[in-house]
Amino acid sequence: MAEITVLVGDIGGTNVRLGIARVRPDAISVQGVKVYDARKYVSPDSVIRHYREAKPEAIVIGVAGPVVENVATLTNLGWTLSAGELSRIFQIPVYLLNDLQACAYGVLVAPSSSLVTLNDAEPKPGNKAVIAAGTGLGEAGMFWDGQQHQPWACEGGHCDFAPRSELDVELYFYLKKKFVHVSWERVLSGPGLVNIYYFLKFEKKMPGSLELDVQTESMDLPAKISAAALANSSPTAVVALELFCKYYAAEASNLALKTMALGGVYIAGGIAPKILPFLKKPSFIAEFTNVGRLSQLLKTIPVYVVVDELIGLVGAAAFVQRKLRKQKPF
Repeated sequence: MAEITVLVGDIGGTNVRLGIARVRPDAISVQGVKVYDARKYVSPDSVIRHYREAKPEAIVIGVAGPVVENVATLTNLGWTLSAGELSRIFQIPVYLLNDLQACAYGVLVAPSSSLVTLNDAEPKPGNKAVIAAGTGLGEAGMFWDGQQHQPWACEGGHCDFAPRSELDVELYFYLKKKFVHVSWERVLSGPGLVNIYYFLKFEKKMPGSLELDVQTESMDLPAKISAAALANSSPTAVVALELFCKYYAAEASNLALKTMALGGVYIAGGIAPKILPFLKKPSFIAEFTNVGRLSQLLKTIPVYVVVDELIGLVGAAAFVQRKLRKQKPF
């Protein structure tokens, strides 16, 4: 049975994950995974050169940004990747996928052990969707063609933030002073959690023992806020994370409705597994189904948290696996 060795990658706004995938039509194995700080490298090829130990037959990379004609610009990193240029450098075929499209491929082959159920509904034949908050907010769909799901990318995280309450409206106008466009990513991401926290602490004057410097841009601020909320050591952090989860549920339900994701909604990304106690609260599904006349429909859609941090690499390998099954050449 044919096997191909592929360098698989997941390039986000903060980290670069690289690994070697052994792919057969009936099996996927991802090994030798290394994580790099993207900010320490000037270009994607410099990271790949640093990693490469084995000789892969192809490279497949999920990137956090739109991919247009095999060229991608990473929204939160500033890199531009060209499949053609990387192929010229490394002399092997290179494929670029949106990172959430790669994640969707991974979700479709993920074992149940990689999932935590939030809404235990029976999946129906039909579309699926995935949403992932990390350095940014990514979204993708999985179209059911009658035989299998076909992952597709979108940039829904950059659609307009839609307030549902008076407090949300206040947050919107607070953010409007800082940003030209207030998208969902401004509240549903690591930096988005910081935005919510600062709004509560400095605009709403909420008390809290957690002291964060408003001027700092440290990447560990979201982790500090989450940790304080989980430890119940800062009232402001608790409310910030509760609002974050509320917005996660709201935008997940928006995505479910827009894609008619009767097969399920998957919550991926680096943040969700770390805040599971908050996502498991009944308030999450209550907000997810808070869509008025279609609330009953949302109650029938299963919702899962993806806890496998390598799901993007697995998805890049699964993309290759489909090609092998169809006997399509690289």
